[in-house]
Amino acid sequence: MLKPGGVFITQQVGGQNNLDLAGRLIDGYHPAFPGYSLAREVANLQNAGFRVIETGEAFPMSRFGYVGAVVYLAKILEWEFPGLTVANSFERLLELQDDIEKQGYVTAQEHRFYLVAKKEYLK
Repeated sequence: MLKPGGVFITQQVGGQNNLDLAGRLIDGYHPAFPGYSLAREVANLQNAGFRVIETGEAFPMSRFGYVGAVVYLAKILEWEFPGLTVANSFERLLELQDDIEKQGYVTAQEHRFYLVAKKEYLK
């Protein structure tokens, strides 16, 4: 609950987070939250009676210099890497390791957004 005039501030991980990396590792990959975006959440808040004051969105790159770090990430973010195991993605992990050895790292694109909104007074 937010009282009228209250301010709501949030930072979120967007639906495009790690799509490229997950797609490299999982056959037939389908993201869990493909439509989760700043634009959608702004519309949701406006429809709920909020005035959006400020927003921002970023797509920074992560670098991984060790394939084990990618596996660790995939294990803790199971919703972004559904069903991934070392066994079922072994060949793709080897390809990732080859890329790491060639260029020193592999990248993954992250997706972040924030918004600040104020609850309008009801008349």
